[in-house]
Amino acid sequence: MQHVEQGSHCDPQPPPSEAPFFVVSPAKLGFMTFLTFGLYWWYCFYHNWRLHKLKTGEQISPFLRVTFGLFFIYPLLSRVDECIRGSGKTYPWSILGLTILYYSMMVPSILAAIYMEDHIRAVIVLELVLGLAWVYILIRMQRAINFSAGDPAGDANNRVSLVNRLWMLPGLFAEVSKLYMFFG
Repeated sequence: MQHVEQGSHCDPQPPPSEAPFFVVSPAKLGFMTFLTFGLYWWYCFYHNWRLHKLKTGEQISPFLRVTFGLFFIYPLLSRVDECIRGSGKTYPWSILGLTILYYSMMVPSILAAIYMEDHIRAVIVLELVLGLAWVYILIRMQRAINFSAGDPAGDANNRVSLVNRLWMLPGLFAEVSKLYMFFG
């Protein structure tokens, strides 16, 4: 695997069209990820690898990085951290800690699906809490990605388009259905 020299692909303030990674506002990422069953985050994950490949020339397949995404979260965050350090900046985060937190969210989800299937209200509450915790972790990751691209607030991609809204409709319907099941 070809690896590019530290700092060679990260400008401190690149134009949005030349950002080394996919910029999105944390609020948009959180909202869209929650209402697309997590698919929006995988969409962003793909574009992070695609932009990294374009910017560095590293011989990777963004599609395969997403297909086997669980194995490539830490490597992506490592590349982001190299970009930040290569630009002479620092960012207060732990890529290992965030990766472990991301993985740890899976265990209670799997256990709840197996052992709590007869307790629908408890599953709904647990799913909501875990979903929000997962989104929080993803937002922490995205803030660092945005910082590495010179757009900490993600202003270059903070609007929710019509396509975004259509993409969120099934998730919105699912969440309203859960509320009905919980209170109904």
